[in-house]
Amino acid sequence: MRRARATGTRLAYTHYDHPAPSRHIVLIHSLAMDWSFWRPVAERLATNASVLIPDCRGHGGSDNSPGLVTVELHADDLADLLDRIGWRTALVAGASMGGCIALAFAIRHPGVCRRSGLSTPRPGTAPTHPRTGSSARMRRSHRACLR
Repeated sequence: MRRARATGTRLAYTHYDHPAPSRHIVLIHSLAMDWSFWRPVAERLATNASVLIPDCRGHGGSDNSPGLVTVELHADDLADLLDRIGWRTALVAGASMGGCIALAFAIRHPGVCRRSGLSTPRPGTAPTHPRTGSSARMRRSHRACLR
């Protein structure tokens, strides 16, 4: 378990390193879980790619922060963490709350998100488009990101 400061908060993360320079996968856990949620999957993926599993803000070994914590803030935490470890792009996948974070990440950081994988993101909690505040427009932007 490693730790890094991202958007002002100390985040814990697990990193499975692989020598392939451009194969990067991020796995984001669901609410009230930690990195170990993805351990069996990460161990299999790590035979072909580097895998990063952060503990989201307020979960596992990561610090909590005062005030409202949104999926957009989690997405920005991830972008900052990726920058700090030197990953320019990644496939970002998440389950439940992690799926919502992966979706927000794809919208807010499209140059970093190569692909995204969403497993059961909770309806009604989807992030809004950063410029317009519209969920409908955000969904169109997300479809464009995945093409």
